[in-house]
Amino acid sequence: MGLLSWMIIGFSVGWMTNFFFKRRCKLVRAGRMFAGVAGALTGGLLANILFYGGPINLDFAWQSFAVALACSVLLVIFSFVETRQRKYSY
Repeated sequence: MGLLSWMIIGFSVGWMTNFFFKRRCKLVRAGRMFAGVAGALTGGLLANILFYGGPINLDFAWQSFAVALACSVLLVIFSFVETRQRKYSY
């Protein structure tokens, strides 16, 4: 899986988070989308390095998909916890 597919995974996770947890603050919503994309890119690169020995593998791999999805979800959850503690205006 390449960079574009990881970005789509992260964008989807961020969008679904914003869909279920609606907030008025657009900065927080954009931050969650960015966190999803950043987590998916990090997880995908990490999976390719661990499983294939190189940073980019253009073939479809379930391991890369699973790790990208898990890292994206974890980073969005972390950003959700951080924004809840700071009392942004929603």
